Amino acid sequence: GIFINATLYFQQGAGLPAWQAGLAQVPFAVFSAVSAARSGNWVNKVGRRVVILGLSTMLVAILALVVVASLFADRHWTVWVVSALLGLAGAGSGLVISPNQALSLADVPGHVAGTASGLLQTLQRLGATVGLALMTAVFFMVVGTAPNGDLPSHAHALVASMGVTVALLGIALAIGVVDSRRRLAPKR
Repeated sequence: GIFINATLYFQQGAGLPAWQAGLAQVPFAVFSAVSAARSGNWVNKVGRRVVILGLSTMLVAILALVVVASLFADRHWTVWVVSALLGLAGAGSGLVISPNQALSLADVPGHVAGTASGLLQTLQRLGATVGLALMTAVFFMVVGTAPNGDLPSHAHALVASMGVTVALLGIALAIGVVDSRRRLAPKR
């Protein structure tokens, strides 16, 4: 959901051509790829804490994006700060996705590994679909009620839709912390 709303913000709000809107989102992809490549080694050393670090990084980046877009909604340079913050969020994302899959399937018995993997992929797609629907609904609700389609109204829509992301990241982080502590607790 982050990408469609950022694209709408960059193109409709800031008036960037499609190629610049795409370029503004490249930092997310680059930093996500780099951290994902490194996360394989880290997950073997520190386990679930990699996912917690990734979720925390994403949460801080998106919260910073919300603050910047809120305070400087009418400034055109804000789009490039948003782009940089998306890069930081991408670094966090790379620490979440691959390790989370490995950790989620680590304890699955071999005879049901295919089913578990398919179920995990299905639930990830379902979660992405619901998140996208929520975020775009919020985005268009805010833009639709704004008196004009200028940069500040799109920045406020981006802020509102990223609020959904912040809430979902907060829930995922809380679950990750509880799960990590549960696994560290002594067995009775």
